[in-house]
Amino acid sequence: MARFLVIGLCGIGWLVLAGGIVAPLVGVFAATGQSGSISTELVAVPAWQALLLRSLAMSLTTTVAAVALGLLPAAVLGSAPPRRLPTLVGLTLLPLLVPPQVYAYAWQLVSAPASPLSRFMPDSVSDMWLGGAIRAGLISAGWLWPVSAMILAAGWRSAGRTAFTLALLDAGPTRAYFKAVIPSLRTHLVGAAATVFAVSLLEYAIPHLTRCRIYATELLVLVDAGAPAGQTIRMAVQVIAILIVLAVAVIWVVRPTVHWEPAGMDNETANLLRPGRTGVQGDVGWFTCAGAALVWVCTLGVPVGIMSAMKPGGSSWAASFSILSREWLSSLSIALAAGMAAIALASGTATLGAAARSRWARTGSWATFLAAAVPPAALGVGFVLIYNRPGLVGDLYTDTPCVWILSLVSRYGALAVLIVWLAIGRRGSAAVDQARADGAGATGVLAYVLLPMIWPSLLAAGLIVTMLAMFEVVITQMTGPVGYPSIAVTLLGQMHYGRDNVVITTSQTVVIAGFILTQICGRLLMVGREK
Repeated sequence: MARFLVIGLCGIGWLVLAGGIVAPLVGVFAATGQSGSISTELVAVPAWQALLLRSLAMSLTTTVAAVALGLLPAAVLGSAPPRRLPTLVGLTLLPLLVPPQVYAYAWQLVSAPASPLSRFMPDSVSDMWLGGAIRAGLISAGWLWPVSAMILAAGWRSAGRTAFTLALLDAGPTRAYFKAVIPSLRTHLVGAAATVFAVSLLEYAIPHLTRCRIYATELLVLVDAGAPAGQTIRMAVQVIAILIVLAVAVIWVVRPTVHWEPAGMDNETANLLRPGRTGVQGDVGWFTCAGAALVWVCTLGVPVGIMSAMKPGGSSWAASFSILSREWLSSLSIALAAGMAAIALASGTATLGAAARSRWARTGSWATFLAAAVPPAALGVGFVLIYNRPGLVGDLYTDTPCVWILSLVSRYGALAVLIVWLAIGRRGSAAVDQARADGAGATGVLAYVLLPMIWPSLLAAGLIVTMLAMFEVVITQMTGPVGYPSIAVTLLGQMHYGRDNVVITTSQTVVIAGFILTQICGRLLMVGREK
């Protein structure tokens, strides 16, 4: 019975892969050959030189600030004992899963004329601020620093422990971390910086609310103005070209270190981290812990506090929920469906690839990352070209949320695949090799070895995708059918009107729900972890 369930799960995953990953990519490639364009002067799209400058300035600002903010939290995560790690992982995930538009809205309230802090904020998006790029980059860093923190913490646990242990013999914990561990994590630093840069380059909500006109915002402007698909894709190609250059640069930097083997610890070195043996502790120190807490409070606690302090009196929580009840129910159901589809996709690609050593499954896994690297507006154009046609396929697009769900999976499915890859790791690969040596087939390995081992991580991946999909704006605006209102689009629209009770109450609700969800995810991700 378990084998049939696994076959059905993988079959659904491959259907999602075909309809949600391959199909829009085909549509994007098909649109590149379409000619025709509209005058960008009609919609006031800046010249490509201005877009390039602002996009790079914003992403570079985000990258530098996010990596700097993530250094201290990474030290706390990397050195945390197993009993505290799930809670800390959940707290680290929380700022990332809070919708980015919430951050931009909070700082928008700060700069409003009624705010007592408005005199400390810039009056306008002037040239001195590169058209708002610096401000948008700093706000984005407050949202994306958990990415760099988790990548660096993973490096600490895999390669930095020995350097930290030995450095403790001659220095304090904080100095040992910055002088010994960070230099030993060059590959992880580059990976963290590249990931933050790529995500910020593709993000729409924060630049939109801060009036920073970059590629991500102007792509949707072209779509809303009715520009031909080819014109939108040609602008998106410029973004993809930047990401290709970034990938080449990352490979060039980390290539000299790919042959390095992680340095392990012998018994004597490992004893240095055990209390009561040599007196040397593995803690990073109170200063580092206090700095990590300060980063969390300043980037998430302060925005939430600002919204709470500026919340006008009047309607209650119940009234706010009733006003957006249809949006909540519709968005939650669609996001849950997207999360389940992402679980099926990861099972049919990453998990099947590990169980069967299938080249096709591995290719499907990498295809999810290719879709994630396409700007959301261009990906939406691909969906429209493929599905907006007469017949059954067109009915799926106009009358049902099926295409909307597939588009959300194409946006965030790569994250589920990545979580599964990390969950399998070396321990899962060794278990697969042992099972195959004992004569088990691909379905047997999948049903009785891999899935029982990684199901908590699969569930956590689905929950994370659900939270992210619920507040996706661009894809939702382009593929959401009539009759299915979206909380993300409605909330973003109301944020333009300044201080609003419903917006603030909804944002507070999202943060509270995100806290509960991330604590669950933190515990699921740590289940089965090697002690």
